[in-house]
Amino acid sequence: MPVRKRKIRAEKKTRRLVWITLVCACIAAAGVLYGVNQRENAVVDLGRNEDTSVTYQYRDMSEVAAVTVENETGSYTITQQNGAYALEGRPDFVFSDTLLDAVLSASTLIVTEETLLTLPEDEFKDYGLALGSIRVSVTYTDGTGIAFRIGSLIPQETPAYYFRVEGDNRLGVISQDVQETFSLSVNALHRVTDPAIKGDLIDRIAFTGENPFAMERRSDGWYLTAPFEYPLSTAAVNTVLKNLEGLRFSQYVSRAENADLAALGLSPARREMTLDIAPSILTGYDENGQALASQALEGYRLTFTCGDDIGDILFYCLYRGDVVKATRFSSGLMLTQSYEKLLLTQPVNIPTNLLTRLEWEANGQRAAYDVTLHERVMQNGRFETDESGNILYDVQVTKNGESLDADAFLLAYARLTDLKTTEALVDFAVPEDAQPDAAVRLYFNDSVREIAFYPCDALHFAVSVNGVVRYYVSRDALDHVNMP
Repeated sequence: MPVRKRKIRAEKKTRRLVWITLVCACIAAAGVLYGVNQRENAVVDLGRNEDTSVTYQYRDMSEVAAVTVENETGSYTITQQNGAYALEGRPDFVFSDTLLDAVLSASTLIVTEETLLTLPEDEFKDYGLALGSIRVSVTYTDGTGIAFRIGSLIPQETPAYYFRVEGDNRLGVISQDVQETFSLSVNALHRVTDPAIKGDLIDRIAFTGENPFAMERRSDGWYLTAPFEYPLSTAAVNTVLKNLEGLRFSQYVSRAENADLAALGLSPARREMTLDIAPSILTGYDENGQALASQALEGYRLTFTCGDDIGDILFYCLYRGDVVKATRFSSGLMLTQSYEKLLLTQPVNIPTNLLTRLEWEANGQRAAYDVTLHERVMQNGRFETDESGNILYDVQVTKNGESLDADAFLLAYARLTDLKTTEALVDFAVPEDAQPDAAVRLYFNDSVREIAFYPCDALHFAVSVNGVVRYYVSRDALDHVNMP
């Protein structure tokens, strides 16, 4: 029994020690967590990078008396007198307002982003800041001035250039936009005259040189006229006209007589685009929208001559005696536009209000449908109109001279207009003695369009539009056309 009693005391003592150990561990853990939390909430002063930027000049642009720029393209001087800026030696030079402002702004706010080193005079050449670098000299209206150089590109992720002010031994950093402004040639500062084109006044478009073709506007739409005649898609042509309205030039180069046109790929031309502009009326309005005066403008012709590429984005262009740089983004259609995607893929597209006669041949049968429009007259004797005030018409149709249900004709005609010829035919020629399985002639606006369907293979018909075959259509599509 005594052994048993001593064992019980030992177990109680052991349990007490375990509890004391656990309590101490919890207290220690709480202390650690409190210390960590205090460290996380503490404000640690990590220090700040010193601002080493330098502002050398901060002036108003009106204080610039003269700016002389020397770069790899040459040198030029801009002078100012009574708020008017001129190019020294070229009094007739017309500045681009945007680029002139860029030069003046960079000449009045001269700030380095940071200072890298202080160097002895003979070491600046290692950073592209000796002869051959961009040098700018600015004189201000108070008689003071500053001269600085822009050197090599700094090897870092964000583009920037080495910079120094003459007479100052600090090597600084200048932004890329300043370097680009002062690296422009003098002719790049010339104002560029963009063509002001209105698509709805263009009557004809012709391309010569690479991939030549011509197209013209007619009373019933646009037609390809060379290398063959074919109706064009109104939607596709409207896209071209819209793009022509957006033609813009990037930079002036020189007058044509002062340029080596052959060296720029402009003589002979790589490609040339000619626009015939229709006569129009120019009307002036007052502030209330009332017409003040009108002037008739004669039709005229615009010619755009395209030359060599300048890298991947620009190309030379000759327009109204000026050689300019154009971008592929805004003017690329002058180089790339073709006629293939402009061709009409819906050969029967004449609206019924223009259609006067339709002749149909199929299965050895011929029928002529004459279509006329008659105004709707109400009981009060007035013409019935729609919400916009347009007179409403009823369609009347005769077949071979006899009256025909107009709705039946319009349903069949709608199926004809649904025919799509989107699949191009390559190297297909209609045999001379071939007879079409079906043919339709459309009479409208003193014009005639003949569409014929020739066997192509077991599933398709070749579609001839005025004798030209470019596409085919499925036999099933044509089988759904049942003329009444």
